[in-house]
Amino acid sequence: MHDWAFAGIVLITLIVTNLVAFIRRGKVSFDIYASDPGYHASWAIGFSMVGTIVGGGMFLAVGQMGYEAGLTGCAIGLATLMGLVLVAVFAPRFRAIMQENNCSTLIQLLEKRFSRRVAISYCLIGGAMYFFLLAGQFVALYVFAQYAEQLVAYKWLPWALTGLAGVSMLFYPVIGGLRKDISTDIFQVVLIVAGVAVLGYAVVGYADKAAVVLLPAKLYSGTAYGVPFLIAVFIFGPGLFLVRMDVWQRIIAAKSSGGVSIAMVSAGLVSLCFYAFFTAIGMVGQATNVVSAKEATLAVIRGAIADPYVLGLIVGAFFACVLSSADTFINNVSVMLVRPLRGKAWRTQGERTSQTQLLVWSRAIAVLSVFGAGLIAFSASDFVDLIAGAFTLLLIFLPTMLGIMVEQWRSERAAFWSAWIGVAVFVPSFFAWNPKGAFVVSVIAAFLAFAAVCRWFREPKTEPIVLQGAFETVCVPAEPERPDGETGKKQS
Repeated sequence: MHDWAFAGIVLITLIVTNLVAFIRRGKVSFDIYASDPGYHASWAIGFSMVGTIVGGGMFLAVGQMGYEAGLTGCAIGLATLMGLVLVAVFAPRFRAIMQENNCSTLIQLLEKRFSRRVAISYCLIGGAMYFFLLAGQFVALYVFAQYAEQLVAYKWLPWALTGLAGVSMLFYPVIGGLRKDISTDIFQVVLIVAGVAVLGYAVVGYADKAAVVLLPAKLYSGTAYGVPFLIAVFIFGPGLFLVRMDVWQRIIAAKSSGGVSIAMVSAGLVSLCFYAFFTAIGMVGQATNVVSAKEATLAVIRGAIADPYVLGLIVGAFFACVLSSADTFINNVSVMLVRPLRGKAWRTQGERTSQTQLLVWSRAIAVLSVFGAGLIAFSASDFVDLIAGAFTLLLIFLPTMLGIMVEQWRSERAAFWSAWIGVAVFVPSFFAWNPKGAFVVSVIAAFLAFAAVCRWFREPKTEPIVLQGAFETVCVPAEPERPDGETGKKQS
């Protein structure tokens, strides 16, 4: 690999990314940092959604899945398409609910529809999920740098570029917030599409098609991780997109409901193509006797492309595109954790001083999350397990999200206890049983707990919740009043 071709594309990507972030930055408020409501065109939302799903370490994780489990990666891609189609169908309703409740974030909506403790539980569990996903991006950087070290003459070069990419994460996502996150995703997606196009052309001639056909049957059945895993992917996988804060952010940030629906379906179709491509790369690595599943994609890239300049460009492009997911996860971690830490400012965020305080604290949390995720990455043994475990944490909130739209399914007590019962099941399942199958039992436990609490426990009366949104103050009563002004209590 040509050292300076590799370094050049990484440096160009980092420079362009930060230029996009700082040109016409303007004044950033906490609303812009966290949700940027109604600002972005639908095509930009589509690009950003693809960047969040495809970028980062996807080419390593899905390539590893293709190596270990064959078409399981395609199954996850199909579940992703189904999930984004589901989001597209409900996006107009989601936006209407947000506007009716004067909410600019999903956290505010949970607080109004349920309670503070449910919203804080979502923030803590979701914040942990996005933190581990961020750590996964650092794992990808580490694996990439470790592999690139074998291909360059200057062994320090990949590690210097890894450090530079880490420093870049401390700038544009922390300073520009969601607005610059979405803007930079556009360039990063264009770059990875170009890299995939060149690599795909080369792999067609490199792959031993006869050996790929003769791979074990379990790789083609999609059951290498177990039948329960495959079934759960299609049952629970699409629902994951209803609980992801980054998806809700983009629904709110779009200029129109119709536009965001088109953007989500388009992003799902493009993402499915990427899942299929990297699954095929992993299976080619298996057929060519690549030793390590973690390096399947990288080994195929090296074997398929002989030209040192082209190899340097492609490896550099993928190396730099780790940023396209990392910036979103940094933003999500900071917004979710600022709610439990600065509760008073959150409840009065319509005031200018509260907006300033929330913005300062969010940026501080973002910086700390980058350093913390970098440390966690060095102790992570399996990239796929890390991602599977992270997504499990948020899937636990799926029954609660259904309660946002279905009043009969809305129970504050059930929402709170089902989340923490799901966590209690997840922890031993993930660490002592099966990291890839832990999400199955955890989500089932959360649903059963939610249904049981709704069935056997009456909903307690709660105190009114007063929140200040971006434009006005809204008081949500503890229980609806009757037309005659009486409460729901029975008369003695």
